[in-house]
Amino acid sequence: MDRSRMSCVLRCLRLLLVAGAVAVASGVGAFASVTWPPALVSALFNDGDAAIETCAQSSHAASHAAYAQTNFNLHTVALRSGPQMFVLEGGGSCVCGQNCKVEIFARQGDAYTSVLSTYGISAEARPDGSAVITVHDSADVIFRATYRWNGTKYVDVHDEEVLYARNIAKPALRKIAFAPGASSEVVTGTKLAAGFEDHYQLDGAAGQTATFTLVARDTHFDSVTIIAPGGTELGTFQRGTLSVKLPETGTYALLVNGADEQFSKYALEIAIH
Repeated sequence: MDRSRMSCVLRCLRLLLVAGAVAVASGVGAFASVTWPPALVSALFNDGDAAIETCAQSSHAASHAAYAQTNFNLHTVALRSGPQMFVLEGGGSCVCGQNCKVEIFARQGDAYTSVLSTYGISAEARPDGSAVITVHDSADVIFRATYRWNGTKYVDVHDEEVLYARNIAKPALRKIAFAPGASSEVVTGTKLAAGFEDHYQLDGAAGQTATFTLVARDTHFDSVTIIAPGGTELGTFQRGTLSVKLPETGTYALLVNGADEQFSKYALEIAIH
């Protein structure tokens, strides 16, 4: 089998694995024997997500409880600080697209309060107060966001990772900060591939000149793209140096791309004057 066909087969297998993970998370037909507290059922349908009510009606479920028990995975975890969390994943094929409904409720006596509501492949609430939400992006890449219990709700701590199909993880976003007194910085990457980009943020002021120099790159490297705070692309280069005059004050994005599925290494110098 040639390389292109092998790559296609591997991508198809990854898609099947992801689809299987989503099917498990959606819990269709798998959890009918679980008895939900009535107050938890009410909390789910009163959380403001109209899709759940619409899907329950279209499924012709006998009741809200029947729909929830059939279409959601439910598990609990007791935090070391005391609260008991009820973690829901799923919603059935009507709710689930690329991702399924993920919601965490905190139990307070007989009441249930939503403390995290989003969509993802899965959710893990841990006794130490952290929660990790996994979100599917493509056949090769998923994102993991970490949240922290603050005593009232789960708060995004902006500790996000992007995970490649080869089980390689890296930060989803890196902020470029110059050392005190410096006006330049060199960033490096070793886990770069097509579809598995490196994302950077850089603060700049209108009128400044930013210079980007590829100090090192290999044959699997593709390009660097600079994007203004408003979303306008300011330039793309594959080797050498690119200088741009910053049109506005704000946070600029740098997108570093790989050329193929082989991991690339690079060193990029950023200077602002």
